[in-house]
Amino acid sequence: MSFVISTDRSSYYVLEPVRVALILRNESADPIRGHFLPNLEIGNLDIFYRRQGGEFVKYSCARQARPPDVILLPKTLQPQQEVKEEEILVFDTRRGQYILEEPGIYEFKAIYRDSPSDSPNARLESNILRVKVEPAPGNEREALKLYEDEGLARLIQHDPYSEEALDQAVQFLETYHYSVYAPSVRSGLVWGLGRKVHSQRATRAERELYETLWAEEVQERYPEELEKLEEHKNKPKP
Repeated sequence: MSFVISTDRSSYYVLEPVRVALILRNESADPIRGHFLPNLEIGNLDIFYRRQGGEFVKYSCARQARPPDVILLPKTLQPQQEVKEEEILVFDTRRGQYILEEPGIYEFKAIYRDSPSDSPNARLESNILRVKVEPAPGNEREALKLYEDEGLARLIQHDPYSEEALDQAVQFLETYHYSVYAPSVRSGLVWGLGRKVHSQRATRAERELYETLWAEEVQERYPEELEKLEEHKNKPKP
């Protein structure tokens, strides 16, 4: 069984979120039984980070303090089959600071724990992921004043959030729509508004904003899926 941590980018600006993929793959010739769900909120995953030259520290987020609301059922991974989960890392709530606090080289690794605890795959340690962090562009100085806020960071990394964080995200996008940080703020706002929409707590204005931003999100992050959907819609009916 292999465990890989990766990202689709090799460089970031300071304070940007790091969206990591966590991939479990059955490299053996036989089926393997387990839960195979690396997830910070469930508590079976630890992610560590460091600025090059320092010691690895464990990343902490507010979601880890909540009891899990899922029941894990075992499943089977066939040979060469893999599962993939994602985590968004922005702000370490225990240390009270951003992950990518300063320019430099940063490294990440992860440890996954499965059950039963005596299984050969009960504890898997990933590779080390290395990324370069650069200073924010000079024209982002004013945007950073609004962006650098713990409440907004929690929203972006899908932690429990406040209504004030939603308002601040809206203000940021209205004021700095073309900022390099805008896509991250938009993703967080889509997630936060989506929770309100799906729980029937959103106002009409919030629902309309959610639909608009969600369309932008899909267009930017999943263009291939959107193209397939359009092809399916335009396909002649038999």
